[in-house]
Order: sequence, then C-alpha cells, then structure tokens
Amino acid sequence: MWRRYLLWFAQEHVDFRHAEMQSILDFLKIPINYIEKPSTLKPYWIVEFPSEECAKQIASRSVSMRNCVELWSRAKTETQLHKNLFDAMNNSTGKWIFQENLTNSDTSDLHICPKELIENCCSGKKSFKVDVETFCKHFTMKEKVDKIEKFAYLPLEGPIKLNKPEITLCYIEFYGMDPNNVPENPCDVFFGKWFIGNTSMDAQLAILMANQAQVRNGDVILDPFVGSGSLFVAASHFGAYVWGSDIDFMLLHGRTRPTRVGQKRENYSLTEEHLVNHVPAKVEYVLPHIYSDLLGFAAREEYAHAQLPAHPCMQLVANSEQVLSRSTARRLLTNH
Repeated sequence: MWRRYLLWFAQEHVDFRHAEMQSILDFLKIPINYIEKPSTLKPYWIVEFPSEECAKQIASRSVSMRNCVELWSRAKTETQLHKNLFDAMNNSTGKWIFQENLTNSDTSDLHICPKELIENCCSGKKSFKVDVETFCKHFTMKEKVDKIEKFAYLPLEGPIKLNKPEITLCYIEFYGMDPNNVPENPCDVFFGKWFIGNTSMDAQLAILMANQAQVRNGDVILDPFVGSGSLFVAASHFGAYVWGSDIDFMLLHGRTRPTRVGQKRENYSLTEEHLVNHVPAKVEYVLPHIYSDLLGFAAREEYAHAQLPAHPCMQLVANSEQVLSRSTARRLLTNH
C-alpha cells in the first residue's frame, strides 16, 4: 500500500520549489502520485510514495521542504476531520476512502485512511504528543490545548511525553495565504503522524542549486565566479569535487581589503613576467559607455522566455526566479 503524505514547504524561494523536488525525484528514481496538482498558491503538497523510506530520502536532500506528515485525514472543517478519523478506525479495506466521483479531489471533504495507520501508532506503550500548527493565524496556548483534547477518542495507550516522544501527531489548520484577509474558519485542516522536519539554513540557494544539478558523490563542480564559495560547501556536502575561480583575491581568501596606510606603492605593481598574462580587475568604462548601456537596457522589452540563453546540446529543465526587490530579480537556469 502506498503511503499518503502532506509535504509542507517553507515560504522562501517558492519559484525553486517544483524544480528542486522534480530534480530530487528524478535523481533518486522515486515514483510519486499527486493527490492534487501542486500549486505555488499553497505551501503544501499532498502526495503518495511507495514507502516511508522514499519520503525520508527526499527530506534528506530537499531544503524547500519544511516538514513531512504521514496523513491520516484531511477535511475542510474541524468537525468533518474528526468524523473522518472516527470512520478510519473502522476502515478495514486497506486503502483510502474518498469521493471518487469528484474530478478534483481538492474539493472533497472525505479523506478516510486505512485503520492500520492508526493502529500502528496505538499498539504498545509508545509515548506520544499532539502538536497544533497554524498557517496565517495565531492560536493561544489555551486554544491549542482545547483542540488537542478533542482527539481524546483516539486509542492511544502510551504516556504523554512533551520532550522527545516516540510518536508526534500533528494537527494543522490552513487559513490561506493573505495575512491581511484571514478568514474566520480554516480553508483546510490536516491530521497525521509527524516524522520529518528540516531546519532552515542560511545557504538555502546553494543547496537548491546543488539539488537541481543532481550533485552526487564523485561529481566535479566548476564555478567560475565562486565568490565566498557557498555553492562549493553544498556540493562538497554531497560528495562532489569542486573547482572555481574569482577575480577578487580577497573574497576568495576570506579577507577584508587592506588599508593602504603605511604600505609601499611597489606592493601594487606587477613584474614584467606576470604583466603579459595579467587581466586587469578594472577596465575603462567611461560615461559614454555607461549612457549607451543604460539606454539599451531601458529600451528592452519585459522578460520573455525567448530571451534566455540556449545551447543545441542542452535542454532547459528548470527556470527559477529569485525576487530581489519590487523591480529586480535573478534567475537560476538548469540545463541537462
């Protein structure tokens, strides 16, 4: 039986999300079944994998994914979610029950899991806790406790343990994406077993680039504009050999620019031996050149896919945009 999962993503670098996940799935050769079509308008995907190990493999590579929940129920209202869980404890069919007559399962309010999923967590004396998460709305501690107590009907036999329990169950309410227009009731509610959560990293983009390039052990990575080497750190973590260059010597060596006070002028001169192959860091760029470039840039039309660089021996597989400000952005192009 394929397992159903709720993949919850961080709301950073959203345009990279689909490209990173597709690269990881292709790289790890993991099949996937989409319960609903992924959308950037929601911070989550509902999918099925052949096993829990597949979900763990993906989580070990993805930096976009915030956490992963083995889904037990999903509904539009809290009342319907509890009804689904009640019915799930009697669902001995070994498969999910949902409204098959609907063309779009996203509109379905009936998602009943096989009872085996619940029984696997209820058997024995395993410690547990229930977490309450919200998106686009804040709950007080009392409100969270009130919602947790509504799950008292679940046949959980083990002790409650708030610090490092053996099983963590998660109840999530989704209130849409607009913090300035939060509805009174949630748009979606979910419940299941939480088992994977990623911490955020400062080098998110570097890891995204490494994942989209499907970097693996023994690969060779070339970065001609290496800068501080953040891509190298991510690629090396996945076992690649790295090779790069940069025009700024001080940046490469992690040093600040030295003051010229007390230094002799000859320290900045080149010998005849090195002058032949020297490429100056600064070239002449006078006002007429600047003016011409600015006019040329201003005359350009808005972004179009046809403007992207291409090569006959390579295929563009991902085009991800990172928004820098209201008027500027940069793109990561992934070619195979």
